[in-house]
Amino acid sequence: MYFISIAHKILILIALSSTFSCAVLPWKTHNINVQPDFTCRTGGAVGYEIYGWKCLENQRVIVYQQQAEMIVYPAMKETSNCNQQTNIEIKLNINEGRANICSPARVWNSGN
Repeated sequence: MYFISIAHKILILIALSSTFSCAVLPWKTHNINVQPDFTCRTGGAVGYEIYGWKCLENQRVIVYQQQAEMIVYPAMKETSNCNQQTNIEIKLNINEGRANICSPARVWNSGN
């Protein structure tokens, strides 16, 4: 009989959740069907993927996803007034891809 330890089961679940979370556009998990106004990425193998809408349904919306090596965490959503930054933007010093932690070199197209 084949025996899988609890630790191995946990590792398998983490690997599967990371795989499936990469396959879905992060904003779709929050029922947003409009392409972001801006996107960027912090770090390399460890960092955040940022998707931003300047004013969507009268709110500034940021969907972000933290990743660390092979682990991709669930997409989170923050909102604020259209003319104000969200808490995650302030924390990471994100300014719509201008020269800061999300420098122009790290701005990327989110695709379809």
